[in-house]
Amino acid sequence: MPSASASSVIGVLVVDDQYIVRRGIISTLADIPGVNCLGEADSGEQAIVLARRLRPEIVLMDLRMPGIGGLEAARRIGIALPATRTIAVTVCESEPPGRLGRSRIAACVGKDVRAPELEATIRRVLSPRRVATPPASPGARPANPFD
Repeated sequence: MPSASASSVIGVLVVDDQYIVRRGIISTLADIPGVNCLGEADSGEQAIVLARRLRPEIVLMDLRMPGIGGLEAARRIGIALPATRTIAVTVCESEPPGRLGRSRIAACVGKDVRAPELEATIRRVLSPRRVATPPASPGARPANPFD
């Protein structure tokens, strides 16, 4: 899968079991230059099938859905398509960061996210990964990648 660069269009798959939420996310994506919604799914099962067919750079995924939830769907998509990054779009703030990471969730945004913040998150998760640097002072904790 080709990687997204500043000049290429970023393909996104939107996954949420609620129709009106999917439409809102798709409408928000339309306000972001260089981002294109490739498709939408209403379940984790459908997301896995569509991701393999459409090969998006980004999957915007609800975590709480009937059937295969977003965490398991993200894990399976991440295994099948390692270059695809999944961003959790959720109202739930209770998922432990370790569980999100094991599910191959690259970032998490709230369902009230606005276009500029969503764009920044998409571009951040697609940027080349940097090597972690040690904390600046003894006892300081490194930044949480899910903040």
